[in-house]
Amino acid sequence: MITFILYTRAGCHLCEDMQIHLSSLQNDYSFALEVRDVDQDPEWAEKFDDKVPVLFWGDQEICRYFLDLVKFKDIFLIPNLITLTRFFSAIFLFFNFSPFDFASINLVLIIAIIGLSDSLDGIVARKFNMVSKLGIILDPFTDRAVFLLLIFWVNELMYSWVFYSILLREIFVIIGSFFVLKSQKTVTVSNKGKLGTVFLFILICLFSLNLSILNVFVFYYAIFTIIFYFYVAFEYLYNLIYKSE
Repeated sequence: MITFILYTRAGCHLCEDMQIHLSSLQNDYSFALEVRDVDQDPEWAEKFDDKVPVLFWGDQEICRYFLDLVKFKDIFLIPNLITLTRFFSAIFLFFNFSPFDFASINLVLIIAIIGLSDSLDGIVARKFNMVSKLGIILDPFTDRAVFLLLIFWVNELMYSWVFYSILLREIFVIIGSFFVLKSQKTVTVSNKGKLGTVFLFILICLFSLNLSILNVFVFYYAIFTIIFYFYVAFEYLYNLIYKSE
C-alpha cells in the first residue's frame, strides 16, 4: 500500500485542512497516511520550521501548504502503479534471492518478464491517455534502476568484459541524461535504442541458460550486442549535442 507522510504542527489551520482533505480521499484511493507533528522531533522542526503542512511520498515532496490534487492523483494512475510495482518487485527479488536459487529456465522466464515489463507502463499510458508528469520522470528512472540492478544481480553469469562494458555504456547515458536536464533539450528515443535493449536481454537470457553447446554463438553474439549497444549510445549523445532542439 502507498504511504504518504504529512508533516504538520498543532494549531496550524492549513495543516488541519490538508489532513481532512487527505482523509476524505482515502475513501476513493487506497493509501496510508502517517501524520507527523514537526514539534515532536527537533530535526523535523529545524528542517521544516514554519513551512507546513508538507506532504511526502517516500523522499519525494508532493506539495506544501495546499494539497496538489494533480500530483497526488498522478501517483494512482495505472501506468505509474505498474512502474512502482516493477521497481519494488525488482528490489525485493534482487536483494532476497540469488540467480543460483532458480533453475535456468525459470531464471530466463524472470529475466524475460523484467524485459517485457520495461515497456508495459509506457504502452498503457499512451494507449489510454494516462501520460503524467510523474510518469515521465518515474518511468525512465525505474527502467534504468531495474536494468542496472539486474546487471549486478546476474553479473556472475556473464563474461566480465560484458558486465564492465554495459556499466561504461550506462555511465555515458547517465551523463547524457544530466545534460538533457541541464540544457532542457529533448531527444526522441530511437528504435535502435529499443532494439539494442532487446538484444541485451536476449544475451542475458543466453548467459542464464549456460548451455555449453551455445558457448561459441554466445561469445560472438555478445561482441555484436555490445558493439551495437555502444553505437546506439554514441548516436544518442551525438544527437543530443548537435541535433537536439
